[in-house]
Amino acid sequence: MNAKSQNAPNTIAKRLILYVVLFSSVITLVITVIQLLYDYKRDIGLINQRLLQVENVHLKSLSTSLWVADREGLKVQLDGILKMPDIQYLEIIDNQRTWAKAGTKKSSNIIKKSYQLSYLHRGRTLTIGSLNVIATLDGVYNRLYDKAIIILVSNGIKTFFVAGFMLIMFYYQVTRKLTRIASFVDKFDIDRLDKTIDLHGKGKSVSKKDEFDIVVEAFNRMQLNIKNSLKLKEESELRFRQIAENIHEVFWLVTSDTEEIIYVSPAYESVWGRSRESLYKSPKDWPQAIHTDDKERVKEAFAKIFAEEYDQIYRIIRPDNEIRWIRDRGFTVYDNEDNVTRIAGLAEDITSQKQSEDNLKRHKIELEEQVEARTRELKIAHE
Repeated sequence: MNAKSQNAPNTIAKRLILYVVLFSSVITLVITVIQLLYDYKRDIGLINQRLLQVENVHLKSLSTSLWVADREGLKVQLDGILKMPDIQYLEIIDNQRTWAKAGTKKSSNIIKKSYQLSYLHRGRTLTIGSLNVIATLDGVYNRLYDKAIIILVSNGIKTFFVAGFMLIMFYYQVTRKLTRIASFVDKFDIDRLDKTIDLHGKGKSVSKKDEFDIVVEAFNRMQLNIKNSLKLKEESELRFRQIAENIHEVFWLVTSDTEEIIYVSPAYESVWGRSRESLYKSPKDWPQAIHTDDKERVKEAFAKIFAEEYDQIYRIIRPDNEIRWIRDRGFTVYDNEDNVTRIAGLAEDITSQKQSEDNLKRHKIELEEQVEARTRELKIAHE
């Protein structure tokens, strides 16, 4: 078996692994993107919840401290709020000054929120300043980046081990079997049809058959069918030759384009006076042996064999210049699709029959002449 056929299973395995890796990578990327989008929306939602918590929990106390101008209290409260995740900077201002601030502005990826600080004084709600809160998205992006790295690396490792496992399983489940089948087919011998493919070793039975077992069984059945067909063909050919070679008529078989003589029975040699081997080498010996006066008629009749019945009587000239009369009949042979595959025929030596017919005609003429002469004699005697 050549190197190309040996490497074919490995090439298939490599392509399969490549497709698996590519498909797994695409699926991993899609799932990762979907997961990151989900996590991004969740983290943004958490930031909004923290901002809402600032509004609901801290605004009232901040407003009170601002009303009494308690800078220290404001600073303490802002420092407490700053400890909340993703809160980067806070400040309390009014129209004139900044009362307190915490944190630093160090990111351009932010969510900014501003709340009014109000105080109820003598039944009136007064706006006394505002609280500006800046939440950074850097933490969100960093967490997403870290998660993406973890997902991609873990899936890469998983894909690597899965691909390796698949390669090993492919070798044991596919490559070895394909190699055995290829080796058997490469060494297939029409004369050794009793030998079958064995994928599992002699004496080992398989409880569950896979696709390769089905293919092997089909191939083994094909071998058995070929063997039976060849046996039937040999028996048929033997019977055919026994019949063809023991009849006095010349049985002939040619291709549909009449360029090759497939078979001619041994009677040809006794009738035509030529060897069969010479006819196989030079098929034109047959028509060339036909008498010149009959040759064109026979040629035209044979050319119409596909449309009309071919049944001709003609003379042939043997190498010893003896002339013999032949009755030649032919017919077309069709396959299952009605295509002409062969032209078969039977040529009979009717020389003796023709001679008998000629002798009978000659005797008849002689008898008629004798009767006529006797009649004239009787007529003359009567007169």
